[in-house]
Parts: sequence; structure tokens; C-alpha cells
Amino acid sequence: VTKRREVDGVGHFPGDCPLEDSVVRVRYKAVAGDGCTILEQRGGVDGDAADTPFEIRTGMGECCEAIDMSVRLMLPGETSVVTSTAKYAYDSLAEDVRPAGWQGLRDAGRVTFTVQMVDFEKNVNWHN
Repeated sequence: VTKRREVDGVGHFPGDCPLEDSVVRVRYKAVAGDGCTILEQRGGVDGDAADTPFEIRTGMGECCEAIDMSVRLMLPGETSVVTSTAKYAYDSLAEDVRPAGWQGLRDAGRVTFTVQMVDFEKNVNWHN
């Protein structure tokens, strides 16, 4: 899994990132390795502000491992391109939560996600 930042987020790394399991709101688009086949789009990555961000709980298996790992290292407002093999995209999801459009992903070899982390719910720090 590789992550390349396209648009900087707001805050300081890593203090303002959702490193711990938390609720994050994202927009993303998944494109097959051929660069042409859109496998899935959630929340309007292409700038459609009217689309509601997709909410996931990291660490709970609600999204593929490639997205789960990447959003933990993103700042609110950041947009990144995440490239993954099928192992961390298709194979990391249970069959009952796998998007229908992903059926050919294993054969495609890799997938590229454009991910925008809108915001996240900061966990309470009980140690302070």
C-alpha cells in the first residue's frame, strides 16, 4: 500500500490524525489497475459538495485495509491517492461487505483509491 498526498490537510501530523480506532468521514473513488474502470465511488470525490461523506469506523472491518490504514495517517481536509494490491483491497473485506463492483478486482491486480478525509471524531484522552 502506498499513499501520495495530493491536497494538504489542516493541522499537524501526527497529532491531528485519527491514529486510534475512531469514526472518520471520507469520500473516495476506487479505480481498477487499468485506470479506466471505476469500481466504486462513495461521497462525491470529484468535488460534488452536496454528497454526504461516507462514515466508517476504523479497525472494525467496515472498509478495506488499504483505506483503513491510509486514513489513520491523514489530516482533516487531506486528499491522497492510495495504491494497493488486491490483498489489502479486495481480499481484506468479508464477502458480505464487498462492493458488487469489485468482483473483477482480483484479476485487475491492483486498485487506486482517491481518498478525501473530511473529518473524524477525536477520541477522549482520559490520561490528561
